[in-house]
Amino acid sequence: MYGRTRKGVTAIGWRFGALLLLLCLAGTGTASAAVAVLPLGDSITHGGTGDGGVLYPTYRAWLYQDLRTLGYNVDFVGSLNKPDAPAGSDPDNEGHAAYTSAQVLAELPAWLEAYPPPQVALVHLGTNDVLESVPASQTAADLAAIIGVLRARNPSMAILVAQIIPTSVGSTNTAIEALNREIAGLAALSTDQSPVVIVDQYTGFDPDADLQTGGAHPATSGEKKMAARWEGALFPILARGLSPAPTSGPIVPPTIASTVPTIVTAPPTVATPSASRFGSRIYRINGGTATQTPSGSAGATLTGSTRTRVSAASAGNSLAPPATAFTRWYPAARWSAGIR
Repeated sequence: MYGRTRKGVTAIGWRFGALLLLLCLAGTGTASAAVAVLPLGDSITHGGTGDGGVLYPTYRAWLYQDLRTLGYNVDFVGSLNKPDAPAGSDPDNEGHAAYTSAQVLAELPAWLEAYPPPQVALVHLGTNDVLESVPASQTAADLAAIIGVLRARNPSMAILVAQIIPTSVGSTNTAIEALNREIAGLAALSTDQSPVVIVDQYTGFDPDADLQTGGAHPATSGEKKMAARWEGALFPILARGLSPAPTSGPIVPPTIASTVPTIVTAPPTVATPSASRFGSRIYRINGGTATQTPSGSAGATLTGSTRTRVSAASAGNSLAPPATAFTRWYPAARWSAGIR
């Protein structure tokens, strides 16, 4: 367990050692500016309101509060500041719901221009890749390219890359395990100036106890487990000190083909868009709480890679969207797996 709920000699000793180090630094008169930390990922990083109107602020809230309690001066950065974080937390993040690694890669340079260069990145990406049936080797290559973009913004950035958490679906987890093996190979991109640290977020994560009802997003216990894993990887990095990040300069992503590990063995398979590729649910807002209504076999017409939303009624279903509602579309693999 995490925070005040964690018990045991190891956890106590770990925290005591970190606190003792901080006290020693304080005693030498060492003062440092806040370390800029970038939480980067999809909805698992972003968070939001789940079943019953419960706010799930993701691991970010628990990690920030615990680091500050231990005396670490950190500042989370990102172009987003939602959902509203609990008191005493930092809401800034770069978690983009439903994004694949390739989508993050395409937009990351523009996002990074919006705030000072991070000194540490916490990357949890790949869940949507698995649900979209992106080959694991292609996802790993996209993550390697993301590392290149981050280094273009700050050549001394410490980059922590997660082996991603499981879902509640066994077959999906088999694909996640394959992806996590590819992610382990990204450690080969580590340098003395910019270490790449692989953080195992998969082992010990209980899909039955640590996920929300939908089967993909962490519940509070899962968020705290993720925070504890990030924390364990961050302690050595924060304790050794970090080089100041550059304050200006455009982002020019480097050519990374020659530095990608041998994890890329085949070209990606690109799915052909077709009608009824997506299933949907209609969510009605009742007093600030979203209640879900399945829309049956309603489909979506695709033009290129653009999802064109259609109402359940126009798709041949008698259930029309309520006036105060929104429709959420899901990739076919995710819909058929029941993760919604």
